[in-house]
Amino acid sequence: MSKAGCPYDNPPMESFYGTFKAEFIRQNSFETDIELNKRTLDYVYGYYNPIRPHSSNGYVTLAAFAKYTCKYVYLAYCPRE
Repeated sequence: MSKAGCPYDNPPMESFYGTFKAEFIRQNSFETDIELNKRTLDYVYGYYNPIRPHSSNGYVTLAAFAKYTCKYVYLAYCPRE
């Protein structure tokens, strides 16, 4: 975990949090914590990872990038399909 007030310690997470706030938190309202948790999971696993392209991966989705990476680079560390 990076130090408080030092976003340069973990740029990928800082980028994710900025995107998450801009695309999801600021555009929605939530009645309960349970609703927030459910909709957050839906956003991350239903949109952010499988559908949204990412500039750091050459504008492919995280799911496609992970599949490519697992297939060609880190075979020992990848989950089975």
